[in-house]
Amino acid sequence: MLKLIVNGIQLAVEEGATLLDATKAAGVHVPTLCYHPRLPSHGVWWT
Repeated sequence: MLKLIVNGIQLAVEEGATLLDATKAAGVHVPTLCYHPRLPSHGVWWT
């Protein structure tokens, strides 16, 4: 378990969870431009 504090709320999340997962579990809204749970967590630019 990883422990962190978001907006003064202490959280414990499983290792491998994203920060977005943790904030969602705490009820904290984090604006995102593009998010889908089945997409990888990194952006790739192809030219």
